[in-house]
Formats: sequence, C-alpha cells, structure tokens
Amino acid sequence: MAPSAWRARQEMWNLKVMRKWFVAILLGSAVAFAHAADTERFVIVANGETVGHVVAVHNGPAVDIDYAVSDNGRGPKHKEHLVLNAAGIPVEWSIEGTSLMGGPVNEHMSWKNGVESWVSQADKGEVRTAAPRLYIGNDPSPWTLGVYQR
Repeated sequence: MAPSAWRARQEMWNLKVMRKWFVAILLGSAVAFAHAADTERFVIVANGETVGHVVAVHNGPAVDIDYAVSDNGRGPKHKEHLVLNAAGIPVEWSIEGTSLMGGPVNEHMSWKNGVESWVSQADKGEVRTAAPRLYIGNDPSPWTLGVYQR
C-alpha cells in the first residue's frame, strides 16, 4: 500500500474512533441528567447505523448495566454492577465480559469497613480510607461517565 493510501486509511480509522468517543461522552452527559429513571436505554451509532447499546437498570442504590458494541465484529461486550452511596460514589463495582479487542474483562472494586480494594487487568490493591474514593474503571461502559461527572 502506498504511503498516502495508508495515511488516508489511518485518518479514516482515527475519525471513526473519535466519533465513538464523542458518542460515549454524550451518553455520559445524558446519564448525569437522567439518573432518576428506573431503566435507561441508549443506542450507539457509528456511520449512521446502530452498532451497540447501553441499558442501565436502577434498583435503589444498585445499577446493572448491559453494554455491547459490535462494529465490524469488534467491540466491548460486558455487564456491570454498581452500588452507589448517598453521594453517588460507587461502594461496589464489578465489570465482566470482553474488552474492545476481545480480551477478558474481570474487574472488581469494593469499599467495606474503611478499606477500598480493587482488582483489574492492570493491577490490584487496597487502601484504608474513611470514605470511599472515586474508582476509575479500566473498561467501564459510557454510562459511568455520568458517575464521574457528578
């Protein structure tokens, strides 16, 4: 492939990735304003076609999320479970499924009795803290951007 053709293909791929992140940010913003609903449903659109979904079901402080994207056979597919405290900070969080490129995702965080612990593909650890700290997931759904915004 000629360098100019390769560059054009790379620029097109970069635009597709940027569009997906833009949609994810919009979804996160919408969640910040729609958190009172029992069930939230969003579709993910790329190049004019639906390529995925985010469904968040609220049950008191618990939120169960189904997130899946299939764009040309690639995309994350996972389930999340969060329990939020009164301030909207997660005190329990699990993410299980597959990542963007199909690798396994098995991520967990919890805060109990003054200890916050976590396990992810990147690392694991724990810290003593009087109140839960905001955990930033490695492979979260776009819905969690709303948690970060609050």
